[in-house]
Amino acid sequence: SWHEHPSWAEFVILLSGSAVIETAKLNFLANESQCIWIPPRTNHTFYTLEASANRTIFVHESLFKDSERFYSCQILSSTALLKELVKTIVDWNLNLQDEKDRRMAHVIWDVIQRSEPAMTGITMPRNSKLQKLANQFLENIEEPISIDEWSKEFGMSSKTLSRVFFRETGMTIGQWEQRAKMDHAYRQLRNGESVTDTALACGYLSVSSFITTFKKQ
Repeated sequence: SWHEHPSWAEFVILLSGSAVIETAKLNFLANESQCIWIPPRTNHTFYTLEASANRTIFVHESLFKDSERFYSCQILSSTALLKELVKTIVDWNLNLQDEKDRRMAHVIWDVIQRSEPAMTGITMPRNSKLQKLANQFLENIEEPISIDEWSKEFGMSSKTLSRVFFRETGMTIGQWEQRAKMDHAYRQLRNGESVTDTALACGYLSVSSFITTFKKQ
C-alpha cells in the first residue's frame, strides 16, 4: 500500500528476486544486486514480480540532513558486505540505546554512504495498461513482446502504444525488452546458470548472438 515516513528514509536491500518501487515521479525495477533508497516524506509503494526476499532498515533524517544526494529516490548497487551487515542488524534487532549496537549501526550507515548508484536500472511504465504488458513480459521473459497483439488488446494503434511506452520509460519497446532480458541474464549467470541455459531462458536461439548482446550492456 502507498505510504510515507515523515522523518525516516527507507532502505530496502534485495537478497533474492526483484521488486518494483513506485513513487509519484519514478517507477523502477530493482534486482538482487541492487538496493532501494526512499527518502523521508516520499509517498511510495513497492511490489514483487516473483518469489523474493529482502531486508528493510530505516535511517533517521538527522544523519543525512546536509546531504542533497539522500533526498532523492534511487537504486543503489549492493555488495556482499552490505547484504550481510543489513541482515545482521535486522536479525539482531539492535538496541540503539546500547553503545555496541550504535557502533554497528554507524558502520552500516558508513557503508550505505559509499554505495554507488546502480549502473543499470529498468524504468517501469506507470500507465496501468503498460504495466500489465511489462509485468507479463517479465514473468515470461523468453516470449517476445508483440506490439500488434498488445495494441489490439488495449484498443490503440501500434504507433500510439509505442509512443506512450517511450514517453513513460525513455526507451522503445524493443530497447526496454532487451534491457529486461539482459538484467534477467545477469542474475541467472550470477546464480551459476550456464551461458547456454541463460540464453535459452531469455529467448535466444543462438548463444553467440546472446553473448554479443550481453557484452554490449
